[in-house]
Amino acid sequence: MAIDPSFSPDGSRLAFVAAKDLGDDVWGFNKPEELADWVATRTLWVGNADGSGAQPLTGAGAGVYQPIWSQDCSHILYVRDNALWIIDANDGEAEKVLELYSQGEDLFGFYGFTSYRDVWAWYQE
Repeated sequence: MAIDPSFSPDGSRLAFVAAKDLGDDVWGFNKPEELADWVATRTLWVGNADGSGAQPLTGAGAGVYQPIWSQDCSHILYVRDNALWIIDANDGEAEKVLELYSQGEDLFGFYGFTSYRDVWAWYQE
């Protein structure tokens, strides 16, 4: 299944996350392990705006969320492993930009979902 679509600023390309199709089981997971297993299937893909020519950016790894294009269409910013990553949209070289929170950090009181697209201001010269 294709989720988290993001069109490049020039409208020519599409980045999206591909994940295991949940079929009719769209209401959630019975165990935390089921969610973790599904998240591990989330990979970053890039193709033409019409969906043709889609290829995985394997350098992005697994567990990818919310891709966002750079203004010059050369890079994609995304969330993975509680960190913000950037990847070259052409050769697939990825680099961690920012740790969002550490794995062992106590998240008592955290509930819900944050769309990082609404939070990050990505300035480029």
